[in-house]
Amino acid sequence: MATSTSAHIVAAARHVTIDDDAVRALAQELMAAGGVTALQQQQSGMGWSNCGWHYSADAAASGPLTCQFVFVLDALNFCFWPTPGLEYEHLASGLARALEADPRALSAAVLSAATPALLASWAPGFALPQMAERVSKVRELGAVLGAHFGGLASNMVQAAGGSAVNLIRLITALLPGFRDEAVYRGSQVFLYKRAQIVVADLWAAYGCRGADQLFGFRDMAELTMFADYRVPQVLAHAGALVYAPALRQRIESLQELPAGGEEEVEIRAATVQAVERVAEAMKALGAPLLSVELDWLLWHRGEASKDTIAPHHRTLSIFY
Repeated sequence: MATSTSAHIVAAARHVTIDDDAVRALAQELMAAGGVTALQQQQSGMGWSNCGWHYSADAAASGPLTCQFVFVLDALNFCFWPTPGLEYEHLASGLARALEADPRALSAAVLSAATPALLASWAPGFALPQMAERVSKVRELGAVLGAHFGGLASNMVQAAGGSAVNLIRLITALLPGFRDEAVYRGSQVFLYKRAQIVVADLWAAYGCRGADQLFGFRDMAELTMFADYRVPQVLAHAGALVYAPALRQRIESLQELPAGGEEEVEIRAATVQAVERVAEAMKALGAPLLSVELDWLLWHRGEASKDTIAPHHRTLSIFY
């Protein structure tokens, strides 16, 4: 859904365009790092456990705690930029420490009764923005897991029957906080950043398994990249995304773009489509990466250069 509806928006966009020459140049630049083997080695270095932020102690044994961690983390994985210095890894590492100290720390009962103080303990030293929204999303997750899945996110994954698409449908049907949708000039668009990243994070956390194993998915190729603010920052720096002068000025002067507005939706839709085109160019060059893998590659590139390239757009949102 994200691919087809974002294509419609890009075709009609007035504020954002995709430069296909720059797309091909970016693909060639990624390849110039050493070809398919080097890219695969680089990607493996971005593994779930290698970064040091995540919990994965029971993943090798297909345990449920890693899955519970992923769901809680991605229920909260949005809008860090309003708090200076706060990044995704601060929340991820705080949640991991909580779970390492107490295996019941992320139980459905705890989640459904979450308080601002509890969430603050997961990111010590930082003020979590949109605290009321974050508490609501955690309570929602706890309530749904307790009511329908015996308290365990892993049971929801099992209910999806090895399909990434089915799991996204379950998540968005039962958890309104994951329904990342917008209306663009009368047409509905489905972006589902956090719902998709739950699936991709599970796949990575449990070792990118095949569809015949729990936490493996047969249709990972159906997922798009995860439309956020870091990857479009990288694509704009590379010239693959081109902003109209007025929009570029607003972004560079750190003005907020309203959530669901034309400019913001066009940025996110064009990001999805640009990454699809980079993936096509990479495949033509002999490096067939999934869109989710390419997202990880570009996101890490953005994290490494975030302070030296033009700023990302700013939107106060619960979806990314």
